[in-house]
Amino acid sequence: MSKEASEIEISLSAEKESVFRKYFGQKMTSLMEEDANSHNSEKSPEMKRIEILRHDFMRDLFFEEISTKFMKTESDFKAVYFLGPDGIEHAFWKYYEPHYFDDVSDKDVEIFGKIIENYYIFLDEAVGNLYSSIDDDTVTIIISDHGMGPWRRSLFDKLLMKVIKRYERSSGNHRRNGIIIISGKNIKKSAEIKNATIFDIAPTVLHLLGFPVAKDMKGRVLTEVIDDDWLSKFPISYIKSYEGVVKKEIIPELKASDKKDLERLKALGYIK
Repeated sequence: MSKEASEIEISLSAEKESVFRKYFGQKMTSLMEEDANSHNSEKSPEMKRIEILRHDFMRDLFFEEISTKFMKTESDFKAVYFLGPDGIEHAFWKYYEPHYFDDVSDKDVEIFGKIIENYYIFLDEAVGNLYSSIDDDTVTIIISDHGMGPWRRSLFDKLLMKVIKRYERSSGNHRRNGIIIISGKNIKKSAEIKNATIFDIAPTVLHLLGFPVAKDMKGRVLTEVIDDDWLSKFPISYIKSYEGVVKKEIIPELKASDKKDLERLKALGYIK
């Protein structure tokens, strides 16, 4: 981590408690303090969910801070990833739509029912802060790689959960449909995007940056959102492949922080 990034992380740690309470209330902090003072060797499913919330929120808060700073630097392309929605919706969907589940009390809904909604309030403000650093010549794309909904249980699932208890840690599951929002220079206003897939993002970004699209890519350029004048001046060009053009990065040995991320993925049900 760079010295500049480290300084941002340190500055966040001094005020993170108040920011966390701003979006999720004093109750979440109090529950964590009660758990720490109880000295229980085994954490409850609820506490595991709160830890996921805290971990993802603090990381996204850090991403927002450092991304806002580096948005002001000169480069042709920048990308920001907020990991929170995925983990939060996996962990807290049962409280967001309790009518899909048979194990959610009114008290649980009172405590946890607004967490997903409040997380999106935080993200809306975070994205707004990033937008404040963007000029009129910039194209912005907001995407999700999937949607989310309640984990639908079959009869077999209900029997199986008695053995593996997977739903203690994950009540939301992926949906095929996500979102895509594109705005900025040379982008049509109120254009409708039809049948877009996650594979269309890279070809579209390449074309808008003036690079050819590789023929071995699965996706397409989303021409329906790009101004006709731009497409006339700069028609889509192609190359056979980008294979070999960019050297593949050798993945280093897992660090301690990477191992923590693996444990988080296990808690969400991604890894058995």
